[in-house]
Amino acid sequence: MSGEFNHSYDGRKTIQFSHRYNKMPHGIYTGDSVVLLEVLNSRFQDLHPAFIRYDATTDKGELYPLPKTGSCLVLIFLFKGDIFTTVRRQTPEKERYYKGLRGEVLRLEIVM
Repeated sequence: MSGEFNHSYDGRKTIQFSHRYNKMPHGIYTGDSVVLLEVLNSRFQDLHPAFIRYDATTDKGELYPLPKTGSCLVLIFLFKGDIFTTVRRQTPEKERYYKGLRGEVLRLEIVM
C-alpha cells in the first residue's frame, strides 16, 4: 500500500486504507482521528481464517487478498470507544514506524 507514511494537510500522520472495510466502526470517514493503541508482530500463516475474514472483508463483501505466509503487523486502533484492526506486511521500516506511533492520534484516509 503506497503512501502509508504520509502526513495530512493538518500535520497529523495518516493511516491509509485502500477500501472501506466491514471491520471499521459505524460512522468513521476519511479525515476522522484514530488512536494507534498497539502494534503486534505475527505471521500471516498464524492468523486464524475467521480473523482474516474479519480484517480483510470490504463493505462490498469482497475479501482483500492478503499473503498466505510471511511476517505481518497487526495494528489496533481506537475510534470513539470502538476498537478495530488492520494487518500490514512487516518490514523493519514499517515496524519501527508504526511502533513509534503507538498512542498517537492519526488521520484516517480511505483511498478507493
